[in-house]
Amino acid sequence: MSSETKRRLSRLRRRLRQRLGVAFRGPQLDILLSALDKRAGLVREPSCEDYLRWIEPGDRFDKEVEHLLPWVTNHESFFYRHAEQVATFRRVSLEPFLSESRGRPFRVWSAGCAHGEEPYTIAIEIVEALDREPRWPIEILATDLDPQAIDRARRGLYDARAVRALPRRFLGRYFLAEPRGLRIAPSLSERVTFEPHNLLSETPRPEGPFDVIFCRNVLIYFGAAEVNRALDHLVSQLVPGGILMLGPVESLRGRLEDLSSSLQIELDGEVAYYRRRVSGSQAEGRRRGSGGSSEVSDIEQLVVTDRLSEALGRLEAAIARQPRSAEHRLLRSSVFRRLGRYEAGARDCVAVIRDHPLHAEAHRCLSELRTRQGRWDEAMAFSRRTLYLDPEDASAWLLFGDLLEHRRDFQAATRAWMNAHELLECASGRETLPERRRVVLDLLASCQDRLRPDRSRRASDGRALS
Repeated sequence: MSSETKRRLSRLRRRLRQRLGVAFRGPQLDILLSALDKRAGLVREPSCEDYLRWIEPGDRFDKEVEHLLPWVTNHESFFYRHAEQVATFRRVSLEPFLSESRGRPFRVWSAGCAHGEEPYTIAIEIVEALDREPRWPIEILATDLDPQAIDRARRGLYDARAVRALPRRFLGRYFLAEPRGLRIAPSLSERVTFEPHNLLSETPRPEGPFDVIFCRNVLIYFGAAEVNRALDHLVSQLVPGGILMLGPVESLRGRLEDLSSSLQIELDGEVAYYRRRVSGSQAEGRRRGSGGSSEVSDIEQLVVTDRLSEALGRLEAAIARQPRSAEHRLLRSSVFRRLGRYEAGARDCVAVIRDHPLHAEAHRCLSELRTRQGRWDEAMAFSRRTLYLDPEDASAWLLFGDLLEHRRDFQAATRAWMNAHELLECASGRETLPERRRVVLDLLASCQDRLRPDRSRRASDGRALS
């Protein structure tokens, strides 16, 4: 590729990012190049390089974007994809709404609906729940960037692969068999409104607010700036107490502190979702580096030298002055843990989480304490939440691996320990403070011990692990 072609490609990527929000790096760039080759042949341009030159004029670019969209956006979906999230939607939003008889429509927005499998899945869940109240008003808005995807969703015609996870009892109830496939029954399709919409566009915007917004497997394709814009838009469209459901692998890490005044993370079993706060009060968030850090350092030194009673007295006084200080409470929790007072330490962690729901370290500390207490299910739940809040917490990956090992899921445990090892190796190369570096190296040695081949053999033989 010539230097001129590279410049043209760079300009096209910038224009597409402004329009679509997708950064087109790594695998996405390969997808884009493949799409450009296909489109070049269709418009009778000899090569991708010629197509890049041909597409540059503004009016032509605007028209070509719609032709490129089906090839550069991922519309892979099927009915009841991530069924555990669908069940969470039913339990934490739909059923409570209906039980309160609010007298207004239940409103859902499926943002990035692809070919319609998600909004129709939502419609099935709502209609099933409304069996006792069939006339209850519901409104389901489904939007996608790609107008061709919207047209296909409106047709509502699907093949067998799209319904592979659909409960069998729903096939005859909500689908009509046709020679070309399965078509959504009118009783369901009339409940969903499909519209093209760009999440990054200022106008026109969907008319909110909504009780639930599904935006699953969309933000992972955006750059950081575009994620921020999209999130601000989505949160503004939720009713107070409304639910935002992202994809299982999508995390708001990097935005959690910024959004803590408007969103709180919650768990339903092992499914994480976000709820818009009812009040607009600003959560405090962490105070690391703020007033009291010198005092904390002094107390930490007492802990290191095993002067635990003195450290505990200093912490009691500090917490009396600053009862919502996450830093002091977590340090006291660690002292309680060393003293074997696990429940007292857990109470401090719970207090931090109550005041600072997005505090990853508090969730990890609580997971460690529940592990020591043998409360394995609680430990696993808080461990998963920790990693959702901070996927780069090596200590959390170590603990998660230990919990998986306890469940005898040895392959998953090894993967978790490998994640920890990779993070710790990177940290050991960056850390320059002697005390911090010593901690990192100790954790790295602990991780390497877990990854020893003889440990894996003992696990596969079913022998107890220390």
